[in-house]
Amino acid sequence: MLKTTAPFPHRFHEDPEQSYALTAPYYTSPEIFEMEKEAIFFKNWLFVCHKEKLIESGSYVTFSILDQEIFITRTKENELKAFYNVCPHRGHQLVEGEGKKSIITCPYHSWTFRLDGQLNKARGQEKVKNFDASEHCLTQVRVEEYANLIFINMDMSAKPVHVVYDGLEEDLRRFVPDLDKLTFAHRIKFEVKANWKVVVDNFLECNHCSTTHPALCELIDLKNYKSHIYENYSSHISPMGKPNSNAPYKIDQNGGNQNFYAYWLWPMTMFNANPGETALQIFHIVPTGPDTTTEYFDFYFLDKEPTEEGWAGINFMEKTLNPEDIEICEKVQKGLKSKGYPGGRLIVDEDRTGDFSEHAVHHFQSLVLKSLNAL
Repeated sequence: MLKTTAPFPHRFHEDPEQSYALTAPYYTSPEIFEMEKEAIFFKNWLFVCHKEKLIESGSYVTFSILDQEIFITRTKENELKAFYNVCPHRGHQLVEGEGKKSIITCPYHSWTFRLDGQLNKARGQEKVKNFDASEHCLTQVRVEEYANLIFINMDMSAKPVHVVYDGLEEDLRRFVPDLDKLTFAHRIKFEVKANWKVVVDNFLECNHCSTTHPALCELIDLKNYKSHIYENYSSHISPMGKPNSNAPYKIDQNGGNQNFYAYWLWPMTMFNANPGETALQIFHIVPTGPDTTTEYFDFYFLDKEPTEEGWAGINFMEKTLNPEDIEICEKVQKGLKSKGYPGGRLIVDEDRTGDFSEHAVHHFQSLVLKSLNAL
């Protein structure tokens, strides 16, 4: 039965074993996308970078999502601070890219700000009647470090990141014991002609793996693939398969990581650790429109220069695995515009059988609907 309490009708059910997938407008409607901006993108924790970029006082990085630009810096008191990247005087952008500054100077009228966001000096302020410097501070954004990673949240009343992802860091440190030794090595960027939820849906199930990712299936044991649901994230774990000559690259089966691990964090950050040497991939996406998404893959290794195996894994992701997923996602986005698509039944059995169950997709879609007050 269609539910009409939502912005658009749907047949989603809170019981995953009785639920249908979201209907097409949730992936194609500009109206829904505008609602998601305020209800999801601007109210949840978003991954920015590894803490190593913000070790020194005055170091800063910028982060953008749609029309909101933010910069994160470390103060002289060793505190992380994040602010909207805009001068409170006349609205000019304050900083670009990443770098290091002891004081923030607006390029437009040379107003200066301390690293804690307080106004340092405005040209001519002493001649302005009743000028109150405290009214012209930079507007703060929530910023926290979690598992060596920097997250921001535009909702100043949001729960702390360690509460939202309770238990995740412990899991992360179990499957990447050398987490504290990892350093950024490489980034890949993709532009995808698909809604951000199509990308996340695809990440959250391996029902498509046997037909779409033959090389991946040589690396992992698909029959023992398991997905586990938590309040605001999910895990997807499989033992290493038995790589043969058809495997995408040679891995050391006696050392490093002996399993495949993937974690998804609401709403759009993902971690991967493939079988082989110690490494971590952070897959984070930025929605750019109702049917477009930017994907970033950041690779972390024990050294800044990847090993031969490390480069093989990067090339596998860049040339094979992710292009396979992008092709799927873009064809799904086209299909969602068809008048013949009703929104199909999610495949979820009582045992949550790992290699085909879509219960993690259901979990994600339930969080989307709850955020939109549609469930």
